[in-house]
Amino acid sequence: MYGLLQWVAVAVLAFIAVPASGAGMSGALVLHGKGESPESVAELVDTLRRENVIVAAPEMPWSGRRLYDRSVSEVDAEIDRAVAELRIHEAARVYLIGQGVGASYALRYGSRPGVNGIVAIAPDHAPESPRYINTFANDLRRARELITAGRPRTIFEFFDLLWGNRRTRATTSAQTFLNYFDADGPMNMMRNAQALRKDMLVLWIVPTGGDPAARQYALDVYQRIPFNPGSKLVEIPVDYSKAMYASVRTTVEWMGDTVAYIKNE
Repeated sequence: MYGLLQWVAVAVLAFIAVPASGAGMSGALVLHGKGESPESVAELVDTLRRENVIVAAPEMPWSGRRLYDRSVSEVDAEIDRAVAELRIHEAARVYLIGQGVGASYALRYGSRPGVNGIVAIAPDHAPESPRYINTFANDLRRARELITAGRPRTIFEFFDLLWGNRRTRATTSAQTFLNYFDADGPMNMMRNAQALRKDMLVLWIVPTGGDPAARQYALDVYQRIPFNPGSKLVEIPVDYSKAMYASVRTTVEWMGDTVAYIKNE
């Protein structure tokens, strides 16, 4: 597992481009999906860099290497530091851009101060949804039994759920598993949508390919987001694997369009 100081060093190195003068610039924190890495969002990062955006793309706790090595509240602390770094580099506006669970986490973080906009690409990981409840019922029972037995840090193996109903082997502690997968936990996507600040700008991008239930749930969640005239729902005719690439130009253009909605801080 990474130590916090090690992650801070990684976060600093993850700044892809810092203009000579960041004043008035936008900053973007790009969050990859489950089992992925910062390399998986390189196309978007490179495009944002060319648009003179200050960009960071840290390796998140749900990467293939880290395997849920931090609780959600610990992720909050990591992102707090990354957002602060963007502000230090004089980003006037900060956007969280996430794919899959990165999008779901960005939605959660959007109720906090310091971020002006969220781009949610193929938002997934909704532990309160019927799809997740049915898939992880036995895993949730096992995790709760371990915690009741006083073994919350016991290594816990499960098959994670990806967009398109693909599965991948993962391990974490029983306690951390519940933190991410309990319907009443901090990653409840529907509840986090309702808790967004009213001034939060949201670009919600939903692929039409893949599992119909996942797609419909993502559309339902968007309806719970507080209305903002600068927010936008976009459906793209691809599956999850192509969603990030297909969303690059839409994301860049939307970020430019939203500048008028953001008051100088």
